[in-house]
Amino acid sequence: MGTDALLLQARYAECLRRADQFEAIGSLVDAIRHADEAIRIGPELPRAYYVRGRLRRLLDSTDPARLDQAADDFRALLQRDPRHPDGWRLLASTTTLRAAACTGPARSELLTGAYRAFQESARLNPQSATALLDLAEVDLCLARYREAVGNAASAWSVASGGYRIVAAWLAGVANGLLGREPAARKHHDLLCSGKLCRLSSATWCITEVDRYLESLRATGGPPDRCTALAFEVHEAFQALYHQFRPTAH
Repeated sequence: MGTDALLLQARYAECLRRADQFEAIGSLVDAIRHADEAIRIGPELPRAYYVRGRLRRLLDSTDPARLDQAADDFRALLQRDPRHPDGWRLLASTTTLRAAACTGPARSELLTGAYRAFQESARLNPQSATALLDLAEVDLCLARYREAVGNAASAWSVASGGYRIVAAWLAGVANGLLGREPAARKHHDLLCSGKLCRLSSATWCITEVDRYLESLRATGGPPDRCTALAFEVHEAFQALYHQFRPTAH
């Protein structure tokens, strides 16, 4: 490697180091500026796209334009490193956040794309409880309740701590919407029992599921028995975890 290439490599690494420093003190705009510079120096290198995409999500995870920019960064990362499981997961979860601002076919199309990206993340990291929970969450929002139960149950078998709470929540909501009252009640009682550790804001976030249940309740008239049962499970989960604002997870 020549001297010029070594200098560019050093400058690239320094830009990312500064981006990390500014992120640590909460100065996300400055952190993004240094990630921009790293991409200008080494546009063919993947890491800066990962850093900038994540920072853009952190800056505002509710702004559709910001989310589209972040998704573009994750796609650029995956073009350069297609076996990056966190890249696939962040692309997918960014797409679910983007779907929250949409309705109808546009929302379904975004969620379907997110599901494919979550599947790729799970394929690259097959022992990940988080990957299975991601799939269960999107299954639920696409009204694939049986698939949601299956993925949540698989996640429960390999999960621990807070992730077991998430598995119980998703399985309970899906069973409620399927009308499987004993199974839904079992998960509801588990969430209310205090036997599982409480969640922290870093463990999970409620994104599409909360919105999806509200849309079911808003379709007109009182909720039917299945929807009401799903809401009971959802409210039990909310009692454990009060962070409803979509965040990077």
